[in-house]
Amino acid sequence: MNFPSIYGKIQNFLFISVFNNLPLKMTQNSSNLESFIQVFKRFLFIVFLAFSFTISFLLPENIPIHFNANGDVDRIANKSYFIVLPLIGIVIYFLIYFIRIYLTSIHKVKIDSNVMDSKSNFLFFSLLQISVLLVFNILIVSTYLISKNTMHNLGNWFLPFTITLLCLPTFFYFIDNYLDRS
Repeated sequence: MNFPSIYGKIQNFLFISVFNNLPLKMTQNSSNLESFIQVFKRFLFIVFLAFSFTISFLLPENIPIHFNANGDVDRIANKSYFIVLPLIGIVIYFLIYFIRIYLTSIHKVKIDSNVMDSKSNFLFFSLLQISVLLVFNILIVSTYLISKNTMHNLGNWFLPFTITLLCLPTFFYFIDNYLDRS
């Protein structure tokens, strides 16, 4: 197998499995909860991009780039490092999305205008994406406020809040699957 053939297969897989399956519009079969979650997730992503873009122009030269478990700043860098925070958030957001698409394609469940993937899977991955966006929105705003000396640290609440927020989708997923079986 030569390189163009392998490249063509990868390109076909991406186009067929991912881009043809993007749920760009909600279907009439979708519940109100699924529609609300889709809209809220997109809104939160736009807010995330807007915060990132706006705050990047308002930052002073030195910004906090790392916090310890107590929420105290333990590393400061030039504001050019700020771009890393939104990029990490975007990568994680789309990684979760593509994992959902990949797992759906493995199980031969169609995601298009006719059928969504199972409700519990959709809710799990959507809530996980929302959790990631909330955590990164808080980090971006906190980075700005700390760099402007409005806040002194993230506080002791941030780490338990983040862990809880990221574990909630898993908890709901297990509860949903348990209730389906009983």
